[in-house]
Amino acid sequence: MFFIPRNVSPQNKLQAVSEYLAGKGSQKCIAKKYGCDQKSLSAWINNYKVFGESAFIRTGHNQNYSSEFRNKVVQSFLSGEGSYEELAIKFKIPARSTVRSWIMKYNDHEEFKSSGTGGGTIMTKGRTTTFDERIEIVQYCR
Repeated sequence: MFFIPRNVSPQNKLQAVSEYLAGKGSQKCIAKKYGCDQKSLSAWINNYKVFGESAFIRTGHNQNYSSEFRNKVVQSFLSGEGSYEELAIKFKIPARSTVRSWIMKYNDHEEFKSSGTGGGTIMTKGRTTTFDERIEIVQYCR
């Protein structure tokens, strides 16, 4: 079943996790009760196990990771040390999607830049043109 994402307060997240860990219901039942997706509840549970109650405190900024740290996580994945989720827990990264995006960048041969160094310009790569097309473009511009 698909749920429309809704903001769930940190208190309700903590309450939902506490109910699940106390055995008061399945992930599916508790997720439905709090109006969230089962995967969201699962992520809250994992974050709670790693970070405790501080997992639900909104900091207002993103965590910065060095390129060396990112490479370490990617190499751990490539050597079979765990899944995205397991590595996120091992390295105390709140979202498994962060690990996934680093691995995808690595596989696309993109260079890791340390967080907070500023973004580059975002431009799509143009297609290659033939010699005849270039001549036509030059004649059009005259």
